[in-house]
Amino acid sequence: VFSGSSNTGDCPSTIGTADPQDAPERHPFRGLAQLIEREGITADLLICPGDLSDKAEPSALIYAWNKLHELKDQLGAKRLMATTGNHDVDSRNQFNDHDPKGNLQSLVPMFPGIEEALCDRYWSRNFAIIEEQDVRIVLLNSTAFHGYGTSAQPEYNHGRISARTVSALRQALVNGEGRINIFVCHH
Repeated sequence: VFSGSSNTGDCPSTIGTADPQDAPERHPFRGLAQLIEREGITADLLICPGDLSDKAEPSALIYAWNKLHELKDQLGAKRLMATTGNHDVDSRNQFNDHDPKGNLQSLVPMFPGIEEALCDRYWSRNFAIIEEQDVRIVLLNSTAFHGYGTSAQPEYNHGRISARTVSALRQALVNGEGRINIFVCHH
């Protein structure tokens, strides 16, 4: 999880994006880049299960998304695909007064890293299926309802997948035997 400042408070899993002097062992992107270079690591896909930022801080989202694309290129991966984490959604309207997913939808290249038609499907149906040769990847947006709900039961307290989404996903996954299936979601 990345924060837009160098002050990360007491949270040990938050890295400040504004502190360029962090040692590689304390900065995951620098450490990964060095490991990839040192070991000659390559990958076909780079997959991120969400939580690019802390509390949907916009500069942290941009920073982490750009760094993930740099890692994708360094790995020689054909694709970077992600799914939305609860910390990526402005569910408490701190940076946007009405669109909890707006900052994610403004990222360039498009989040979650798929073609525009599939990206639209991810945001409208809460999942997208990417099929390539012998691999099928499902990206599920388990935070689709964050930012909604009543004050008595705010959605940012938990993830939710609607019955409509489960049914549509079941129907879409009827075929595909003999493939490697990868399911990506946030907790």
